[in-house]
Amino acid sequence: MNEVTKHWVRKFALDFPCELTSVREAGRQSREELRAAGLAEPELDHWELVLAEAGNNAVYYALEGQKHKPVRFEFYVDDQWVEARIRDQGPGFEMPEEVALPEPDSENGRGLFLIKTLTDEAAYWRGKGENWLVLRKRRPAREMPPSGPPATVADEALTEQLAASESTLELMTEELASAYESLSTIFRYSAELADQPQPEEFARKWLVEVCKIGAADWFVLRLVDENEALKLVVSSVDLTGREVLDMENAGEADVSLEIRAASLRMDVWFDGTLQRVAAVDPLVSVTGQGTGFAHPIVINDRLVGVLSVGRYLADKPFQAGQVSIIQTFGDFLGIQIRNAHFQKQQVQTQLTARDLKIAADIQRSLLPKTLPVLPGYQLVGHYQSARQVGGDFYDAFETPGGKVLMAIADVMGKGVSAAMFAAIFRSQLRAEAERERSPAALLTMLNRALFADLDQVEMFITAQLVLFNPQERSIVISAAGHPPMLLAGNDGRSQEVEQSGLPLGVLGDSVYTERTVLLPAGGNLLLFTDGLTEARDPEGQLLWLSPLEKCLSQGAKAGRGAEETKAALIAIVEAHEQGIPAGDDQTFLLLAERRTGAKNLNPPKQA
Repeated sequence: MNEVTKHWVRKFALDFPCELTSVREAGRQSREELRAAGLAEPELDHWELVLAEAGNNAVYYALEGQKHKPVRFEFYVDDQWVEARIRDQGPGFEMPEEVALPEPDSENGRGLFLIKTLTDEAAYWRGKGENWLVLRKRRPAREMPPSGPPATVADEALTEQLAASESTLELMTEELASAYESLSTIFRYSAELADQPQPEEFARKWLVEVCKIGAADWFVLRLVDENEALKLVVSSVDLTGREVLDMENAGEADVSLEIRAASLRMDVWFDGTLQRVAAVDPLVSVTGQGTGFAHPIVINDRLVGVLSVGRYLADKPFQAGQVSIIQTFGDFLGIQIRNAHFQKQQVQTQLTARDLKIAADIQRSLLPKTLPVLPGYQLVGHYQSARQVGGDFYDAFETPGGKVLMAIADVMGKGVSAAMFAAIFRSQLRAEAERERSPAALLTMLNRALFADLDQVEMFITAQLVLFNPQERSIVISAAGHPPMLLAGNDGRSQEVEQSGLPLGVLGDSVYTERTVLLPAGGNLLLFTDGLTEARDPEGQLLWLSPLEKCLSQGAKAGRGAEETKAALIAIVEAHEQGIPAGDDQTFLLLAERRTGAKNLNPPKQA
């Protein structure tokens, strides 16, 4: 490089943030400063392109830990030369002596070629923590009077050099403008997404801009749905064929460009001649003799969708820069849509969690605070909720005549709706039980009262009512599609007491029946929901009824109290599950007769 000029007519410097969005503004400010220094418009055009490439490189290659430092432009201008120095904080590189024009489909090398072409001297100085790109360009000789000397050899060489690179500059100027436009559009549309309630509409607007910048005539966007299939989201054209493409079951005969791109995780091209589209391909109606490609959108190694774009004429293939822009837009669009869906799922999850909390609060409020105290007997209850709140509940209260009505029910379904029906069932039951109705009459009345609402939401309730008379040891039972009641005596025998009847809410005019049995001597009585018998072990095997019967009969034979037998029942279920979370609520009511000579009865227990 020639010796640096000692005395400059004008010197100035610009610092700008290490961000791509700041490069264009820095170039504009530099142009104005150079204009003030006396540079003509052609010189200004050349320097603006050079500085854009140099600034982009300085930002792009900056080391991660140095990006807080600004990029610096320094300028030195006199009558013969313009010298620009660009400071960066990257790893640096070796400046080659000669830089050839890259191939049309190459994505690298254009910037350095442009810089070397538009300047007379270029050098790169690598330092510790920062580097300097020094560029010098001779200023055109000013016009001389007719009597003055002829143009110099240097002036003629400069003119030839500018003419030779004119076509290259036109192509590269177009690509550079597209790159700036794409960046501007990305930031603009990213800001708009926050106010866009429908991601699909955002995608349509986004892809219209993609077509403008990438010079495409049409687009088709498919996203992966919950079934791992490609579902049509937005399209600028009418398509033939299916809206959903099944990637897993696609045969060789009907594999489309989009499925191939999704499967290979790479762009699949068509050109209307050598790479034709199959007749069964949904894109066949728009590809024709045109050209284009299907681009898979992959985020964090996960397929999000496929973006297909094309031109109707094959004689104008996409340039490498246009392809790069479309790919970048497509990938960024995939990120934005995926984020929008993720945020929607988070909101839904929060709503569901709130729904379950409300249901859990309702369900806890249904459980009796205390249970009736019966001379010679103990009555205890147990409720263990599953991960999703269901409609299990139990209740027990005294009725006229010194009897006790015990109820257990299971509302089909989860969440607030199930808990609400359980609450209605309980309130109706307590209100009608005061009239001294029998269990069968109560179930018949409850079914008629609840049928319309249950039928409307396609839900039902299984229930079991037991009226116990402690003086007579009689048990009157009526059931609506509920598991059998279990009885066991101190002789070690047990029995299932079943009573048929449709669940509440199945038929509006159902009439329920009842039967009467006696509590065996030293007996136990167990009402339960199917969450107990359907508890599963890690292999998926059900607990079934036998272990419960055995535990109940052993407790009665050994004269165990209700609390001890309750603990034994819970232990059996937990041992079977081996830590596996329960798939359904587990609820039961246990009545146990006290042995003669037992201590005074306990005070009322918490349920």
